Amino acid sequence: MVRDDIDELGLTSLLSADQLVVALSALIVLVGVATLGIHGVAAIVLLPLGFVGVHRVADRRRARRHRRGLIDACRVLSRGLAAGRPVSSTLASMATESRWAQLGVVDPLRAATDVGIGFDVDATIRRWGSTTTDPHERRIALALSIANEHGADVTAGLDRIAEDIRTEHELDDRRRALTAQTRMQAGALVSLPLLFGLLATGLAGGGIPDRPIALVAIAAGVALDVAGLAWMRRLARGVEVDRDPIRSSLAESLMLIRLGAQTGATIRDAVGLAAEHGDGAVAVHLRHASARIGAGFDLRSALEPAASNALLEQLADVLVRAERDGDHVDLHLEWLARDLRASREAALELAAQRAAMVSLAPLVLCILPAFVLIAFVPLLVSSLDQLRI
Repeated sequence: MVRDDIDELGLTSLLSADQLVVALSALIVLVGVATLGIHGVAAIVLLPLGFVGVHRVADRRRARRHRRGLIDACRVLSRGLAAGRPVSSTLASMATESRWAQLGVVDPLRAATDVGIGFDVDATIRRWGSTTTDPHERRIALALSIANEHGADVTAGLDRIAEDIRTEHELDDRRRALTAQTRMQAGALVSLPLLFGLLATGLAGGGIPDRPIALVAIAAGVALDVAGLAWMRRLARGVEVDRDPIRSSLAESLMLIRLGAQTGATIRDAVGLAAEHGDGAVAVHLRHASARIGAGFDLRSALEPAASNALLEQLADVLVRAERDGDHVDLHLEWLARDLRASREAALELAAQRAAMVSLAPLVLCILPAFVLIAFVPLLVSSLDQLRI
């Protein structure tokens, strides 16, 4: 069952790289204001960097609250269904609590409210599942829809969804830890040329020289600095996204096949259920397989075109073995789910190592030239002007 101690998620975190960007931006602003003149104008230009950092921190906190709310929603729904209550009253009971809105669980709360005032349960749940952009919400809606339509016991499925959310949270924390170096480089190294340039021109006493070569150098340095920041953050974001469409959509199909098996359906019917309700690359393969089953192919032949992918090949072997031996498919799918988690962790490690190596490119090609252009060229031009005088 879903554990009640939601705080075990570790929803509080230490100073993140984005917060470091905010702190460095605030320091740059203070230095710019203290030196006045054109430096104050430069500081005002840098203010959006701090606002972006604050916005990203706020978005991350909202996402964490939303995950915590979904875990709690799974617990409430699972307990209600385990007590023998129908899907309609279990879902409608959520509308009586105000905490869901505070946790950002908006779409489930809207569905619970609609069911509570008499809207059709199945249509409401299907609308919720089709409009939400959160994959975990979609899985919760699919589980409730199957429970309402087929009378299946989905309490174990809801518990697994909650555990998947926990696993996703842990994987996200691991992802952020692996990309911390790249993100902190993007924040710290990009800020240093601007900070050093402001300090250097402030100590020189004459401010930024108005010679065209100095202004062009500063403009080019800022452009390179911004390009380096965008490049390094893109590398970090590349690690945060699972680019394998099979791996990213397999968890939902596994859940649907499990739920289909819990209704007492055969393996072939469970595949058809996952094909009908699923979404993503795996669901496309299952729809082709379901069509081939309907045309008279046996299960192995129907799943054979999808076996070109290693994970889909494992899925096909599990399903064929369960149908041949008469075993319950749930345990075999649990093993496959563990392999899927291991595959995601291995892909994450590889992507993080690749990003750490490639991050040297924006450092050498953008950040270091920007440091020279912003910090040294204006100072050199000012020194040459003073020598001429």
